[in-house]
Amino acid sequence: MCRECGYTLPLDESHFTRHGRGFKTSCLNCSAVHSRNSRIQYACKSCKKIYPNSHEYFYSSGVKNLRGEKILSSLCKNCHNEKRKSLTGSGYHSDWRARNLDKARESGRAHYHKNKEKISAARSSARRNSLEASREAEATRRALNPERFRRAERNYRQKNRDLLRIKRRDYMIRNPEKIAQQQRNRYARKKGASGSYSSTDILVMKIEQSGKCFYCKKPLDFETARAVHVDHKIPISRGGSNFKENLCLACSGCNCSKQAKTAEEFIVAMSI
Repeated sequence: MCRECGYTLPLDESHFTRHGRGFKTSCLNCSAVHSRNSRIQYACKSCKKIYPNSHEYFYSSGVKNLRGEKILSSLCKNCHNEKRKSLTGSGYHSDWRARNLDKARESGRAHYHKNKEKISAARSSARRNSLEASREAEATRRALNPERFRRAERNYRQKNRDLLRIKRRDYMIRNPEKIAQQQRNRYARKKGASGSYSSTDILVMKIEQSGKCFYCKKPLDFETARAVHVDHKIPISRGGSNFKENLCLACSGCNCSKQAKTAEEFIVAMSI
């Protein structure tokens, strides 16, 4: 029986070190841990530099005795990291993964399910800290696997129809101007008009027009829904585009009276 861990082991050289005519009272595992971890200082096997024998300078080797005590690595952290970089640069890990694809996938899935909450939190934090990089990476993955993403989105919509309907309704209530803008852009596309505009373009037009109607010059009421119209100076029905240069802000009365006239024709009609 080992006096350190208390396990009963066969009394032979595969479990105990010989000492004189007999064997030591500690098994090989316990002797290794005691010999490695009991030193105050330890010399790295690679660079030969002497460091304090602690986790600050050495990683755990992953080897444990029967009591679960870990043995520190024989390489210092600097040498360990350099060795890992050399293996990564040489394609060692990618070659191993290519040879053991099923094993690597199974190991990855097991690790993910075991640490799902931690991994999800880390991914969310990384996306928030590097939003642009995350969007570029997402676009790249979509370009490489378009069918896979379409299938995943289709399955998600089918499973969460009610939830998505509620979210869409809430979004429409909170953002009426954006919804109106999307509908106008969609209408223009259906009519074959080129270009589109955003809420920023509307804000710019508001400043340029000093908050007044492009035609009658009366102050526009931006607080009332549908009181302000985005008008096409050259109507889409007459070949006008949907770019900002062909747009202006008008009150509902002027825009409804204008109908299919151009801006110049309507201004002339108003002056008569």
